[in-house]
Amino acid sequence: KLTPFNAEMLYKSILHQPECCLLIRELHLVFLDMIIDPDHCSDSCIARMDWYDILNVVTWQEILRCYIVRQMFLLGETYPEYDALGNAVYRLSEKGYPFLTTKSKLAVLRILMDDCLSTP
Repeated sequence: KLTPFNAEMLYKSILHQPECCLLIRELHLVFLDMIIDPDHCSDSCIARMDWYDILNVVTWQEILRCYIVRQMFLLGETYPEYDALGNAVYRLSEKGYPFLTTKSKLAVLRILMDDCLSTP
């Protein structure tokens, strides 16, 4: 479930204001949950992973990192935000989501939303 929020709360969470960190975690968990749900996943590679069973508040950043790597492979270097996604992969593996640049956070949200919108 996702806590109701407005545009200002989303803006603050992207800029990493501590009172809104829960929102960004919830948002990513909801998107990831929808994308990797084996009952609705159209990507056979992701469907074979056991990510859905282990997705939670502790594992979401690593699952997100793996998902971004997979999407970067599929989208290719011509994808407009390829470099921002590469930066996100690096920072997620080294420091965690709060240390992503704003550009990387927006790029990650974009691929998650695009994937959710294209999933039947």
